[in-house]
Amino acid sequence: KLGMKNKKHRRKIELKAMDVILFGSSHKSGGVWKDIALLVSLLAIGLLFVYTKRVKGVARRELKHIMEEMETLQQAEKELKQLQQKLSEFEVNPEEKSEMDGNEENQRKYSAELHEVGRCLRLRPTFCFRFELHW
Repeated sequence: KLGMKNKKHRRKIELKAMDVILFGSSHKSGGVWKDIALLVSLLAIGLLFVYTKRVKGVARRELKHIMEEMETLQQAEKELKQLQQKLSEFEVNPEEKSEMDGNEENQRKYSAELHEVGRCLRLRPTFCFRFELHW
């Protein structure tokens, strides 16, 4: 069959061929290095995944914070416009202005509130406190 006269050698070669067919080659070339490269690449992919998740979470928190700041700024601008409108009404109606001049406490309160709104617009809105106007 195989050109071998010795049955012992022929039987050994047949067994080795069957082992290779059934179990694969017993000679592994570079198997350890391939395993190390695969492990390193999987570790790198895992670290990148964790990093991107963290960056995404930070970005969401910053976006939420910025949106809250924008709402506070819009509220401060609205209150400033209301104060400016009331100021223009006092300038148009001198009778009301003279009443206000007589009451120094209201005048100080009004100027303090106007100053607070201006400060809120100059500073970051998160450092400003929301206040109500009482007339």
